[in-house]
Amino acid sequence: MAQHAMREHDSPAPGALATARRIAFRALCVLALAAGGCDDPTAGLKPLPDTAAPAYRLAAGDELKVDTFADRDVSGDFRISETGTIALPLVGTLHAGGMTATELQKAIAERLVQLKLFTNPSVSVEVLEYQPVYVLGNVNNPGRYRYTPGMTVLGAVALAGGFAFSAAQDRFSVSRTEGGHKVEGLATRLTTLRPGDVVEVVEKAI
Repeated sequence: MAQHAMREHDSPAPGALATARRIAFRALCVLALAAGGCDDPTAGLKPLPDTAAPAYRLAAGDELKVDTFADRDVSGDFRISETGTIALPLVGTLHAGGMTATELQKAIAERLVQLKLFTNPSVSVEVLEYQPVYVLGNVNNPGRYRYTPGMTVLGAVALAGGFAFSAAQDRFSVSRTEGGHKVEGLATRLTTLRPGDVVEVVEKAI
């Protein structure tokens, strides 16, 4: 009986055992990080190229302001449909997805001439609302947020409610489309974003 009581007294409590396991796991994870492991999502990513953003290509969901100075009936705010088209009064439906604003201006002017509505129309196209950016991972309110020109990673994180307690605040993964291809790179707090970018805030190292 005494021996049985001694064995029960010597056994570690479940809480103490769990704590010891957590400490051991963290120690192993630190060693793994030092060796380049522990599943860091940014491990091996190259920094995003520090190049000037190419001319923005219009996409579904973009809201545009079209001004035709010769006729206010062809002017107004219009949204690009899911199929990449835009419907304008008098002009009809035009394909806008994949064009720059300048290219769309030219297409609208050419259509007005073809319809013999004007001989030398002056058209301007301005993007009022771009594709959103997406902020995922260790932020308080992950989701999609309205893009504004000049937005940085830190600005996007602020819109998403700021960093969660577990967030790494010095490195981020950003995915975007370059030349029709998806690319992913390592970003900093001050990396300038583009419309449609996906920002992942990773978990900080233990």
